Order: sequence, then structure tokens, then C-alpha cells
Amino acid sequence: HPAVVLALGLCGLLVSVKDSNALVVSSPPVARARGPVQLLLGGVVDGKKRELLDLIRTGADDNQIERAVEGLEAFGGLLLGFGGALESPLLSDSWLMVWTTSTSISGKNRPPAFQPLNPPEQIINVPDLRARNSENVSPLGVPFLSVQNAVTANLTPQTRSKVAVKFDEFCVGPIKFKAGDQFRGELDVTFLDEELRISRGDKGNLFVLLRKDNERVAQEIWDGQKASWRRNAMS
Repeated sequence: HPAVVLALGLCGLLVSVKDSNALVVSSPPVARARGPVQLLLGGVVDGKKRELLDLIRTGADDNQIERAVEGLEAFGGLLLGFGGALESPLLSDSWLMVWTTSTSISGKNRPPAFQPLNPPEQIINVPDLRARNSENVSPLGVPFLSVQNAVTANLTPQTRSKVAVKFDEFCVGPIKFKAGDQFRGELDVTFLDEELRISRGDKGNLFVLLRKDNERVAQEIWDGQKASWRRNAMS
């Protein structure tokens, strides 16, 4: 079931192009100002983000991508300071997932017509402790006749960066139904800045997301990644 798969993945859970080989992400206006730590580390962190996004876009090996992710996570605590992700004004927003270790969420192993057309979207609302995941698929192969699958959830803080997730409603197109009590999980934010977020789920899944302000680059990365799936399937 597409919406159930989306929920299980979360349980385990823009923009200008400088040239054809480098991706440049832009900050939302509210978050452009950087503190002393961000200014000091900004050049190093920005370089590591570009490296990570290029690896994803070109369909690099998952092990390479995970090493690049870990390189960014090493700066996560320094950038967030003592407050943690849940106290940061940067967390509540719409995010576009450009990569995950979960093939059920990415749709990597699905028939092409059932793979998400765009990067799956995750909306996080920290003040209301709510979240929503959604994807658009086009079973008929016609983008403007796409169907949206979605799942909503309640969040409960566990630590400064981790929340417990309780899913409450699935949507498959216009059809809605309640989630069973077994649809629970945790999500930990291990890196967060003005453009990019990294999260880890309790089922071992890893997620890389770009803020929706960077939708154009996120779509380019998603399209490049899907092209690598097709190449690998034919090899």
C-alpha cells in the first residue's frame, strides 16, 4: 500500500544551478543571518554539502553517500549549539527528501510509473507537534494526472533533537483511513542548517532533505538519481 509504505519509511525516518557540475542551494530570507560558529565553519560545511548533493545527483554508491553524510553530521552539534534541533527556528518548514536508504520511500524498486515524480515532501510543524509526508505518483505516466499519497503524524519530543512519531491518517488520492496503533517510530535530526537537514529513523533509515525554497535543485537531484536507477536496472 503506497501510503503505508510511506509511513513505515518515516518510522525508520531549491534554488539556482551554478553550472552543470555543481549545485548551489539558496537560504530562505528568514534564515540568511549566520552566527559566529556558522560564519567560522560556513565555507567547510558548504563545500561538504555540495559534495553530498553531487554524489546523490550522479547516483554514487550508497556507501559513498553515507560517508559524506557522516562528514556533515560531525558539524551538526556545533551548528545547533546547546538548544538542539527542536528549539531551532529552522526546523519547522516544508522539506524535500532527495535521498534515503529506504527503497520503499524513494520508490527505487517500484515500477517506474509508481515512482515519485518529485522529491517526497515532509512538512514539520514543531509548535503544533505535527508532521505530514506526501508523494506524487502518476500510474498512467501523465504528470498532470498524478495521484498524491500522504500520511500525517503526531510528534512527541524525546530529546533535544529526537521525536517519537505516531501516525494517525493515511491518504491515497481522495481515500483517507486511520492508521493503526502499530504505526509508530522515532526520528532524530542529526544535521540542520538554512538549506539542508539530515535525519535518522529508529529502523536504521537515513534521510537527506532540502528546504522547499530549494525546489529547483531538489528536482534536479531527484531526476539525476532516478536516471541512475534506470541505468543500473539496464546494466
